[in-house]
Amino acid sequence: MAVSVVRSHGKDKMTETVSSEKAGHAARAPLTESRGAPGKGDRVLAIDAVRAIALFGVLVMNLRDISGLTLLGPYERVSLQTPVDALVEALLEILVDWKSLSAFSLLFGISFTLIIESCRRRDIPTVPFYLRRLFVLFLFGILNIAVFFWGDILVTYAVLGLVLLPASFFSQRIVLAVAGGLIICTPLILAMFGEVRGALASPLSDFATLFGFSQSSFWATIGVNIDRYLNAAGASTAVGIWRYATITGLFLLGLWVGRAGIAGNVTAHRPLLARIAGIALPIGLSLSTVEFFVPSTSPWSMALLVGTPILAIGYVAVGALFLTSGWGEGLRAVMAPAGQMALTLYLLGGFFGEAIFYGWGFGLLASVGDLAVLAITIGLYAGLVAASHAWLRRFRYGPFEWVWRSLTHLSVQPLRHPA
Repeated sequence: MAVSVVRSHGKDKMTETVSSEKAGHAARAPLTESRGAPGKGDRVLAIDAVRAIALFGVLVMNLRDISGLTLLGPYERVSLQTPVDALVEALLEILVDWKSLSAFSLLFGISFTLIIESCRRRDIPTVPFYLRRLFVLFLFGILNIAVFFWGDILVTYAVLGLVLLPASFFSQRIVLAVAGGLIICTPLILAMFGEVRGALASPLSDFATLFGFSQSSFWATIGVNIDRYLNAAGASTAVGIWRYATITGLFLLGLWVGRAGIAGNVTAHRPLLARIAGIALPIGLSLSTVEFFVPSTSPWSMALLVGTPILAIGYVAVGALFLTSGWGEGLRAVMAPAGQMALTLYLLGGFFGEAIFYGWGFGLLASVGDLAVLAITIGLYAGLVAASHAWLRRFRYGPFEWVWRSLTHLSVQPLRHPA
């Protein structure tokens, strides 16, 4: 039996299409999202679930920043961390740091193709619609910087997302070549010019930021958030170039994946995804592990950053394979609503993180190690996932997704499910 599971926004209910296969297929075929491109109003649940898992990794690293751990100098951090904390820190740095955000960036590019297809089906002018969508995302980023979390990615996505419009007019071969060049060549070229990942010591601005976030006034932290975003220190200019180039490359790779129909029909592309996972995971994991132990003042530290997007690509491939299989059916059902409300959960994750760690909240800033931060993130994320299930039982979209959608369409969109 092959089962296709899709969420319909038109009828707002789960539908299952069951088709019989010929005798001889004793094993149950994988659960897939849709046959070919999703139909009108359909939503690919597997992509939502992969996005939700990537979001968890993003929140883990965001809460490490919010907790003050990454603002401490190496000696101050050592005095705070137990051996178990140090192990957790190493695992997060190798397996999660920038890998989850890279996976999120790849999914952003895939989503662009779904937006373009939706516009074509509904006869909506694509360029103004997408530009409005990015502008609203930019506004959400400004809100995030000021109120929720200074380490915002939404403004970056809104600006770099502009590249997808002209890129959509180029052939698949050109898009893939440019994406590969940005992802692979950027850190290698930077390393050839002697660029390094960053300095060992934390600048004085980090300690000033810690002091600002320890204040009991919520309104005071807004100013500190903005100042921190505008004057973020601790990373070299070369790292910034690598980050922007890598995000752009992953956007383009997502565009290629979406146009190739891979996201719309994982079953037909399982051999390809399995090969990608089999190559990307060991290479990416090996490079990221070595990069963790290489001094950040060495040019090798810059070159080895190429492992970050490679590992993220492997993660997405494995996630797509697992979540569209019978084994991943339960996890997909649990995680898909969180993926549909990714913007809301991203913003609320930062807000609740501030409430836990900053002076205006519980004041745990720079007082707990990595294991405690990870435990707090798991508890917070579990609550957000549960809230997404409860919310989507009554409403079509998450609250911030509804605002985003209404402003993009220039009209108030229906929020509640029909009776």
